[in-house]
Amino acid sequence: FWENQNNFVDFQKSEFFLGNQSGFKISDLEFRGYDDYLSLWKEICLTNKTDKQNEKTIRLSKLVIDKERVNLDFFWIHHIGWYYVVNERLKNALEASGCTGFDLIDIDTLKIKVHPAS
Repeated sequence: FWENQNNFVDFQKSEFFLGNQSGFKISDLEFRGYDDYLSLWKEICLTNKTDKQNEKTIRLSKLVIDKERVNLDFFWIHHIGWYYVVNERLKNALEASGCTGFDLIDIDTLKIKVHPAS
């Protein structure tokens, strides 16, 4: 569980953008997969070390999970965002048992605020 499960993300259908540290959109980004994403993320981190005035980051505006790949009831996605994801079976079990103290949001309706370019 504690390993990230970014391999469950459908990078070609998810939507990303390059943003400044305040979250304002600079440009849209496309990735073929996690390795592609991670390569640009590392490049941006190196650039940010030398250009503190213009730090940038990769932001997510739409998360799409490839449900055919998912083989866990509960998993964690990070780097892309910090999301804990449960499948429908676990969601139903949690609700039936009366568990409280958390919110479950349907990933298909998850709204991620994007600030337009400044």
